Amino acid sequence: MSLQVGCPHCAASLEKYGDGWRCAVHGSVSALWRAVHSGYDAFSQHLMWAAGFPTTLPWPLPTGWWVTDFATVHDGERATATMASVAGSTHQDGPVEVLVVCEEAGVGLGARVSGFVHTDPGAHLGEERLRLRVDTRLHSFWPVTGASIHQGASSVVAGEVDGRWMWLVLRPASALLLLGGQFALADVSDQGPSLLELPFGGPAPVW
Repeated sequence: MSLQVGCPHCAASLEKYGDGWRCAVHGSVSALWRAVHSGYDAFSQHLMWAAGFPTTLPWPLPTGWWVTDFATVHDGERATATMASVAGSTHQDGPVEVLVVCEEAGVGLGARVSGFVHTDPGAHLGEERLRLRVDTRLHSFWPVTGASIHQGASSVVAGEVDGRWMWLVLRPASALLLLGGQFALADVSDQGPSLLELPFGGPAPVW
């Protein structure tokens, strides 16, 4: 199988428990389905698990960048969160990683990916607003105060998009300047044949 099951809150493995899943640390949880290796077949499985829930990436993907990882949180009936990451390089920062989480309130995947101790970012957003294009509209994002899995090596911003939280984790932290340029995001689940041209590879990010 191209996807492996895990806990959405930590790296612990899960055990099947009745009709659901149990984490040794967090108890009963929804299952996180993450790619074993980034590739088209695994991404197709991911999109099936995430059916009806957006999988968001920088789009169009810059030349020389590739998709390195993706995951879905599924409660047994429907998807409640997705994560997708890309990597590449820029003249200013060298190697760069961008991770995008889209989730319903209370899921906590964005907190795990960004290293944040609270489930949702709402009460911990900074004052400096960014405006990013997601699909066809501009949305507001703010820095998440106190979020960094690598102690300052990441920039983390979050905002509300269509009633869900969207988190962006950028490494290194200086890559935040990417968001001031021609940077746009899109749900790629309905891109059709263009997904066949998505490049996959590289090491998965740490989260």
